[in-house]
Amino acid sequence: MRQRKKTNKLSLSAKVLSLLACLAIMSVGFASWLIINVPDPVETTGSFEVYEVQDRSVEFANESFTNEGKITFGKPMDYTADEDDWLVPSSDVEDVSLSTSYSFTVKTKDENVNINDTLASITFAFDKNAVLDGVSPEYIAAPLFTVTVDGTEVVTKAAYAEGTGYTYSIDMSAIEATSAVIKIDIEFGWGTAFDSINPYTHFNGLGATEDNIAAAKTAIQSLFDSGINSAKYKFTITPVKAAQ
Repeated sequence: MRQRKKTNKLSLSAKVLSLLACLAIMSVGFASWLIINVPDPVETTGSFEVYEVQDRSVEFANESFTNEGKITFGKPMDYTADEDDWLVPSSDVEDVSLSTSYSFTVKTKDENVNINDTLASITFAFDKNAVLDGVSPEYIAAPLFTVTVDGTEVVTKAAYAEGTGYTYSIDMSAIEATSAVIKIDIEFGWGTAFDSINPYTHFNGLGATEDNIAAAKTAIQSLFDSGINSAKYKFTITPVKAAQ
């Protein structure tokens, strides 16, 4: 009886050991060989692209007005008193000066850049004060303009259109140089009431009749009363960029 129990215990132990052995074999069966390999280092390069800067700036310099742009309807410059004169200027009447010039230099900042690299044109506009625009051509003739580029006239004595102003486009596209001098001349004149000449010359050439004296007084006083002494005229210079 005791012998059988001992045999059974031995049999159970053998079964447990057998099961554990199977588990060990199964575990070993799931292991793997690992192949670990990586590529050699690879070198590659990129590049840069940058650009230099070119200064194509243009500037105005040496801007000046002759006689400060002042127009004076005064006595003849060669005036000398004559005993036969009946219309004479007082001592404080200045010499006539009916024209003036505005000039300026256009230049590039970089000596390797020409003007036409930057500018297509320069627009010159003339505007009269409203007071001046209202002065009758009997007393003041419409101004004339002459535009010069580097000594060459590009427009000569162009007439001002009454009430509309005056505009001219100065072509800069052919100026392959780093600088250019532009000069704008403006010339006013006496009106038809003075026969388009100085009143001193006009009226003294006529007899001192009542009609001529009255005409002189009316014309000269009307010019003074027009308010022209408070009027201004204006230049506007506008650069226009060239296509880049």
